Amino acid sequence: MTSAVTIGGSRDDRAAATTAAMKYALVVVVASCIPDSPYSGPQCSNGDCHLDPDATYVVNVTDGHLRSEADAITFNVHRGPVVDAFAAAPGAVGVSLRIRGLEIATVSMWTDEASLAAFVSGSAHAEAMAALADAIAPPFLATHWSEPGSALPLAFDDALAHAHAAVNP
Repeated sequence: MTSAVTIGGSRDDRAAATTAAMKYALVVVVASCIPDSPYSGPQCSNGDCHLDPDATYVVNVTDGHLRSEADAITFNVHRGPVVDAFAAAPGAVGVSLRIRGLEIATVSMWTDEASLAAFVSGSAHAEAMAALADAIAPPFLATHWSEPGSALPLAFDDALAHAHAAVNP
């Protein structure tokens, strides 16, 4: 005769809890290991951007830290829809994403400020910002400036350094 001791619910409950915990752990590990993505978007593919060197573009940088690993899951739930919205956004040029532990940062390029503003207030991005409002620890940096196409795309660290220097001179 075989007997089993049940602690904290049925075997099915424990199996479901174990599966959920493993998925959570996998998401946290994967989210903390994503290297800087190469620029991608309507005018960029795998880091190769097709820009007019004589045109002026808007560079937008965001940089912040999530409060917890659970917040990383929320971020990842919204990441796909926001990336899809970016790819379809009028005026979007290219975007690169950095996730290091709980640090999240983006560098995006736009044809003009109005396109950037429309994307930020668009449904996918606005929903993500609302869902993450309490998940992001202050300070959160978001800034943009103009650059000639001949100077783009910027290396991720250079864009972050420029953004931080502009906000904290």
